[in-house]
Amino acid sequence: MFSMTISGRTGGPPPAILIVDGDADTRALYRAVLEPLAATMLEADNGADALVVASHTPPSIIILETRLRELDGFELCSKLRANPLTHHARQLVVTADAHRNVASRAAKVGADRVLTKPCLPEMLFDAVVELTRGRDGDA
Repeated sequence: MFSMTISGRTGGPPPAILIVDGDADTRALYRAVLEPLAATMLEADNGADALVVASHTPPSIIILETRLRELDGFELCSKLRANPLTHHARQLVVTADAHRNVASRAAKVGADRVLTKPCLPEMLFDAVVELTRGRDGDA
């Protein structure tokens, strides 16, 4: 489907990507789109569970929606940034909330990038690759 992969990684375990969205179909779509990256895929359907999952297996990338149960995406983003186990993870907010202030609010709590739903699968894939390379310094 996509020819680009996460490069610059030698040895070690594959990167972990945590997908946090209340919709199971959305999580499945993201997994399918990101499959070529050979990453370990982690999932949570609400903010509170995402904190637990991220603490057990610290992800390299976190893809999250702002509208989550138990702990909204803004609170989740902030808590992940404050946690020593997850503060280095790159955070991509993919949200159905198209209000102008969402991107600035997300940036204030630690998001690295914001995409608005619906977004093309290629946009999601490219954003994840870009964020991974940015973290690794492989721009």
